[in-house]
Amino acid sequence: MKDILLRPHHGMCIRFFEGKGYSDEFTAHMEATMEKLQEKDCRIVLVEKEDEICQKCPNFLEDGCRTKEKVKRYDRNVMELTGLQAGEKMTFSQLQEQITAKITGPGKMGDICGDCVWAHICHG
Repeated sequence: MKDILLRPHHGMCIRFFEGKGYSDEFTAHMEATMEKLQEKDCRIVLVEKEDEICQKCPNFLEDGCRTKEKVKRYDRNVMELTGLQAGEKMTFSQLQEQITAKITGPGKMGDICGDCVWAHICHG
């Protein structure tokens, strides 16, 4: 299986995804990506650019994300708190372990993405 590119902050988005999204196409793509991430041989590569999830987002433009400064900040904050770096390869469950231990467990979600339009559905 091919490695899946994943922005660090999307590890948090996936954790709280409830089947709602920007559009039906985005929601279907998110659900399909989540299924791939659960496969035993699936690995992710952390990136600080548009990733697999971004592909069907309406904020994804030819020159990158419409909210690129905000999502770059989210990624930097996740990496800072977890100690992970862009380019690292791991399983999705390893990313989830780091997010739980260093972000959601200690209640630091609001520090990272409290200004996200979807923050109201995320329960640390």
